[in-house]
Amino acid sequence: MAELSGNELPDKLEKLRSVCGEAEALLVEAGIRNLFDSCYLDLAETAFLSLIVHERPSAVFFEAVAYEPDPFIRGTMISEGWRESWEHDPNSIWPTPDDVKTELRTDLESVANQIGLPRSLMATYAIAGQNRVCWLTTEWSEELSDKIVKILDERHERAEKAAEQIARELESLIVEIADDPGFRAIRGRPKRLLFIQKKYGDRVPVHPRGKMMQPAQNCEYVDMNLGTVLVKADERVWLDTNLSD
Repeated sequence: MAELSGNELPDKLEKLRSVCGEAEALLVEAGIRNLFDSCYLDLAETAFLSLIVHERPSAVFFEAVAYEPDPFIRGTMISEGWRESWEHDPNSIWPTPDDVKTELRTDLESVANQIGLPRSLMATYAIAGQNRVCWLTTEWSEELSDKIVKILDERHERAEKAAEQIARELESLIVEIADDPGFRAIRGRPKRLLFIQKKYGDRVPVHPRGKMMQPAQNCEYVDMNLGTVLVKADERVWLDTNLSD
């Protein structure tokens, strides 16, 4: 992929148009789809233009993508695995497009003059069934895309660290509860659940995504972290009691 400083894409498109005219090739604007699913030649601009003159295809197809901040942010996020259905999910670990927009406010302001202008240009034609492809993109849009990906990566890293911290806290609490004489003296998970809620409830972190579980058939649905603490502490007591010999 060739990178351009500033925005020279309008001039690049005019140069492509001129070369196609010289080679008597029809230049057609089109929506280019699934091109990269098959074998193709990825060419730099100079080589691509030279081949047009040399091979003289009957038609060359191009697609220019204009820069619009919101679709650009969303498109980059989607390419990283984000789904639009998560935008209003309060339990999603993904930032929303508006979150990203806020973090990149200064960067977006610096390229506001590019709105409506092309940020990428792809041109292609086929000879003997094999596509020749030239893909040009502005340097600033590449840098902006990299910053969006960095924001997503950092959010995921923070979520993973938080999850690891919670897991450590839960494991420590499970051991403490399983060793608690008061807990061990109680029989049945429903009563043991009440014991944990009363004595340790404020120490059990709420599940970050609000998940619930039923720790036993005759128990109510509770926060998953609370249910996990109950089940694992109960299992530890059972193992200690039945396998201690």
